[in-house]
Amino acid sequence: MTKSIENKVNEEIPAFLKTTIRLLLLFAIMNHTISVNNNFVMIADTKFGL
Repeated sequence: MTKSIENKVNEEIPAFLKTTIRLLLLFAIMNHTISVNNNFVMIADTKFGL
């Protein structure tokens, strides 16, 4: 039962939509990583006076 619902959903969701979602997730992860790095640099600047 669950399997057939899954297959139906997979058939109905176009491939480009899946790709778009993956790209958005990747972009969000990259932005998050960049902001974390920036925060780390700022903390390093203030703590160690670099």
